[in-house]
Amino acid sequence: MINNFINSFLTSAGSFAGLFCCLFTILEVFLPVVPLALLIAINMNIFGSVLGILVSYIFTLIGSYLFYHL
Repeated sequence: MINNFINSFLTSAGSFAGLFCCLFTILEVFLPVVPLALLIAINMNIFGSVLGILVSYIFTLIGSYLFYHL
């Protein structure tokens, strides 16, 4: 079920899928409705294993920084 969701999301978003996932990772800090593990899995599917985890980590840090300073 999750794999079908990821594939349909990547297909429908096209070349903007990476940007959407980065923005969703930042948004997840403010509204933790979507589990972070799902966003990490999507980022790993887009960017590869190591880079996907690194992108998720960096954008989670950015979101946490923004949330702290608001």
